[in-house]
Amino acid sequence: MILFSVDDMSWTGFQETMRSENASILLHDNNPNIADLSDPNRPTKLAERFSALYSNEHTDTFEELAKCHHDGLNGEDQEKKIVKDLLCVVKHAYDHCQKWNEDIENMLETQKQTTNPKSEDEIIQLKGLLLERKQKLVKDKTDDVVKTFMGKTVPNISPRHVSEKAKTKYKNYAKATVEVVWWMCVKNPPIHLEYAESGPFHSDFYRSYTKSGQFVDFGLGH
Repeated sequence: MILFSVDDMSWTGFQETMRSENASILLHDNNPNIADLSDPNRPTKLAERFSALYSNEHTDTFEELAKCHHDGLNGEDQEKKIVKDLLCVVKHAYDHCQKWNEDIENMLETQKQTTNPKSEDEIIQLKGLLLERKQKLVKDKTDDVVKTFMGKTVPNISPRHVSEKAKTKYKNYAKATVEVVWWMCVKNPPIHLEYAESGPFHSDFYRSYTKSGQFVDFGLGH
């Protein structure tokens, strides 16, 4: 035990500092409207990275796969098949990352149940501590999330009978996808993915692919 003494003014200053830190925790907790500008994985940056997947890895992979598909499909049907194959990566990455995030949340909930905060300050401090623990767990688990996805999921969903170059492009796309989707899933609150695969086309949420219109023909994801 460390014993120390402070005068009234110092103790008051310490209390004010703690209140300020606690207020900051409450302000940022589960609030998407307040961003930490020092965080490279803040929502706006993740949205940019997710959008860049289409411009970069998705487009490169699509072009390479288009050279390989010769299974009797016409041009339009072949295009749809490739798009759905690539969307499949996003869906599986999202499910994969959600499961890992749920495991972390359950672990933290178990730790939370072992505590018994009594005052408001203790409750707020516990929230801050759990948020810090989650941030550390997320960083520690990132490599495992990517490795298990690439090692177990991707081999089962990869297109068959394609060139080695197409396989490489596909793996690069899958890796880039799971990396950005992981950070989307672990945000507080999480960033959700929705898919426009049928029904009315909502231009507020989606961008058209090759043609504009009122209804969805097939989707890339959002």
